Amino acid sequence: MTRTEHVALKGTREGLVLYLDPAADFRLLMNELENLLKNSDQFLQGANVRCYAGKKEFSEDEQA
Repeated sequence: MTRTEHVALKGTREGLVLYLDPAADFRLLMNELENLLKNSDQFLQGANVRCYAGKKEFSEDEQA
């Protein structure tokens, strides 16, 4: 598993699962996700990715 304080990326048989801390600020999540992805480029090539953020609700702007 690759992780930061608020973002985790776990490999499964079906692909990758991205876990986002539902209590974290959106900008913080995006900054941590960007850093995690920059450091995991080989790990991600060709993978299917699912995202899990618990009950966190994203605004329309955040979903775009």
